[in-house]
Amino acid sequence: MNFVKKTLILLLFVLILPKIYSQNRDQSKSMYNWFDKTLGVGNIGIYNGIEYKKEYYTKKGNDEFFMSSDFLVGDVVYNTQPYFNILMKYDVFKDRLIVKLPSQNSFITIYLIKSKVENFKINKVYFKKLSIDSSKKNVGFYAVLFEDDYLKTYKKYKKNRKEHLDDGYVYNVFKMDIDYYLFYNNEYFIINSKKDFIKLFPKYRKEIVAFTSKNKSLRKSHYDNYSVQLTRIISDLLASNNQNL
Repeated sequence: MNFVKKTLILLLFVLILPKIYSQNRDQSKSMYNWFDKTLGVGNIGIYNGIEYKKEYYTKKGNDEFFMSSDFLVGDVVYNTQPYFNILMKYDVFKDRLIVKLPSQNSFITIYLIKSKVENFKINKVYFKKLSIDSSKKNVGFYAVLFEDDYLKTYKKYKKNRKEHLDDGYVYNVFKMDIDYYLFYNNEYFIINSKKDFIKLFPKYRKEIVAFTSKNKSLRKSHYDNYSVQLTRIISDLLASNNQNL
């Protein structure tokens, strides 16, 4: 494709796409895919990354990845550009996104440059890149559980690695660790327990205790749902309180 044709396609894309996106997300998704296909393999910005090589020998089910060591279909916003239906897997241990991309008659596998990844969705789980401390140095990917004008709840997946020796060879075992964070008044707070909620919102202690008492099994079996429902209750209380001021 010559330079003039590429320029015309790009101009058409920039002028039309925002209108399409506002009308129908599925249409905009198709438009982006058409645009990428038209420019051709190698001309797309997502090919800018670091070559991926597997570092750790593991046994099935004990690897460093999110949900699966297989590549799953997902979406990513990379260097402000959205890409859909990309083969990817999330390396939780290194907190980096790996993508598998077509390259002529084969594929290439790369780590995307972390600073360029804004967000991604894999297996219906949506991740955002956030900095949870005031220094802005602790940057990582967090699963989005709940967001509104008053409160936001995020889930941080982490994996710890241990080496094991078995029949003369070394293999690695990765175990998941999880923290939950609440964004409130421009700060992030850990909310791994009922006590953390009460400490952060002592004014609503009665409501927090009442909800937890009714949902003990939910808190133990599915903390995601527990934290989201409780966050929504507190957010409604904050909204009501602000309206009465």
